[in-house]
Amino acid sequence: MKRLLLIGFVLIIPHSAYSWTVGDDAGTRLVTPFVVPVSARPMGMGNAFSTITGDVNGLLYNPAGLAFTDRMVFSSSHNQYLMDTYQTYLSLALPTGKGTIGLGVLYFNEGEINIITDRGYEGMATAYSLGTVIGYSGRFHRYLAIGINGKFIHFDYAGHRASGIAADIGLLVPSLSFMDGNVLLSVGVCVQNLGTQIKFRQESFAQPLNVKGGFSLQFPNLSIFALNTVVDINYPLEGSMRYNLGGELWIYDHLALRGGWTAGYDWSGAFESGNISYGVGVRIGAFGIDYAYRDWGNVMASTDHRLSLSCL
Repeated sequence: MKRLLLIGFVLIIPHSAYSWTVGDDAGTRLVTPFVVPVSARPMGMGNAFSTITGDVNGLLYNPAGLAFTDRMVFSSSHNQYLMDTYQTYLSLALPTGKGTIGLGVLYFNEGEINIITDRGYEGMATAYSLGTVIGYSGRFHRYLAIGINGKFIHFDYAGHRASGIAADIGLLVPSLSFMDGNVLLSVGVCVQNLGTQIKFRQESFAQPLNVKGGFSLQFPNLSIFALNTVVDINYPLEGSMRYNLGGELWIYDHLALRGGWTAGYDWSGAFESGNISYGVGVRIGAFGIDYAYRDWGNVMASTDHRLSLSCL
């Protein structure tokens, strides 16, 4: 009964939090560097990652998952993104006797901007954004973990600078066992980007508040295989509801094959076809390497690649 009550509690939160955030502020929100996914493993799974535990990359999806990290983990990621832009992300998980601390630094180079004034063309300047995050997660019950992030965000667009802070709060009900341990269920929820407005000169922009809920089914005992399947649902304050579906098949705990799909609805209620992502991971001892590729379909050239390295 306790398990069912906890699951119900976690599932209710996304709807409640979303109802608190609905407002008439269309067109007033700013895309921050943390909105664009950075790490290869989550990307390979279609960014369905809110209930994955023990992975430092979960710091940006649901910080509650860090509570299940039992050793220090370092991860670095590079993303060759669209139109010659790129991201680099470094993260670290530090388990303690009273929970896990997560740290992350993200640099997003957004290319160059043409500088045109009333005197004419004056050359080009770099545009970039920088983000740092520190989080804490702990297990407060056998069936409940809680995590929180604090984020600092800085923008520099050709010398025009702005900064802000934000927070994520997440809950996770982990690894409920069914069928003699052959099926494990996890349920999670996270409220993301609760933060200050960011002001550029005379204009102020709110951050992209999002409520995320998800669940995963794990099948750990499939002979030489182990399978994870994850579903996330995102309720952004401004924008359409989005679905993330992902899967990860491990072979002998050394090779992972991943696939994911992202889609949703637009404001008219019409279903939008999504894009597909693929990924692969290799683990050798304490070291791992992950690669992911996202297919943008007919929207633009398929140039979205991610590479991550990790050390346990």
